[in-house]
Amino acid sequence: MYVPIFLGVGVVVAIPVILWWARDLGKIAGRDWFWAGYHRRHWQWGVLLGWIAGGWIAIVVIIVWSLSDQRADLLAAAGSRNRRKDDPRV
Repeated sequence: MYVPIFLGVGVVVAIPVILWWARDLGKIAGRDWFWAGYHRRHWQWGVLLGWIAGGWIAIVVIIVWSLSDQRADLLAAAGSRNRRKDDPRV
């Protein structure tokens, strides 16, 4: 009886978390994913399937993403690329 309500609330609660995650993922260019050897598609499928399964799993996947070494490596690569682009000496 409460399961559909729980899943429905999870889907709604997950929306702002997924929007944050999508914005965070958008900071990383495709070439950074390629050269780092990581795959964006795995994270995208995990979040999508977690959201379809009630939202709560998607939130857990996004928490794992935010704490992962992959995210730190990719954001560092994106940051160094942006610093090089802004440097007038290059």
